[in-house]
Amino acid sequence: MLFADTRFQQQIIGQSDFDLQPVNDFIQQTAFSSQLTDLRFGFNTSPWRTVSFTAHYRRYENDSQYLNTWNAPLPIGYPGFIRERDLLTGEAEAKLVLRPAPWFKTTLSCQYLTTGYSTVTDAARAGISPGGSLLSGQYASRIYAINSTVAPCPRLFLSGAFTYQPTTSISAANGVPSIVPYRGDIYGIIANATYALGQKTDLFANYTYSEADYAQNNFAAGLPVGIQYQQHAVEAGLARHFGKNLTAKLQFSYYHYAEPTSGGAANYTANSLFATLTFKAP
Repeated sequence: MLFADTRFQQQIIGQSDFDLQPVNDFIQQTAFSSQLTDLRFGFNTSPWRTVSFTAHYRRYENDSQYLNTWNAPLPIGYPGFIRERDLLTGEAEAKLVLRPAPWFKTTLSCQYLTTGYSTVTDAARAGISPGGSLLSGQYASRIYAINSTVAPCPRLFLSGAFTYQPTTSISAANGVPSIVPYRGDIYGIIANATYALGQKTDLFANYTYSEADYAQNNFAAGLPVGIQYQQHAVEAGLARHFGKNLTAKLQFSYYHYAEPTSGGAANYTANSLFATLTFKAP
């Protein structure tokens, strides 16, 4: 099966900014307009009952124009010298779903995403910028994921997921070595288990792990502003259903966070115990 959808949006805003201080005589009138285009198309197929495959491509563009009129003793400055801003995103994703048995399902997915930011400006005062068109930033990301659900017996339900996401953010640094690309990897693990002790009582346990490595070895030319961390969370508890509208839950949680790039200043370990009662109005 093929599918496609399209969205267009146009926006026009008029606004005025002024400074009440008599010495500055600042008046700026900005007419803002934008055109948004969002296109998405793809297909999905299921050649066998146990296999399905879906893929799509998306192109998103938001083009904005700023028509500034300026009245001030000094030449035009920030932000009035910005004339246009264009945001262009491309996204491609593929997903494979396998159901080899009624009690087992797994999904494999891959997503590729890029975003470019372009800006057109007038010349800024004091020679800060000559003006013109500039590719002010780029962002790229890939997401690889696998998640599975297993029900080996009628009372036990298991699920888990793993994701890996390398990303890169680059700004218009004009060759300045103190500003390096913000590049790193993110890992994530989620595991859940639920066991039905009876028709109204469930025993559950969850584990979550997250890790990111954006540390920058840029001491010589700038600041090492990246972050590196690891986070663990474990939860376990008991849930009891009293009819359709009333549920009681007792839950214990353990959290551990470590951040080497902060020198250990942001590290913490925490425990919590919650008893909750939920009532749904009929």
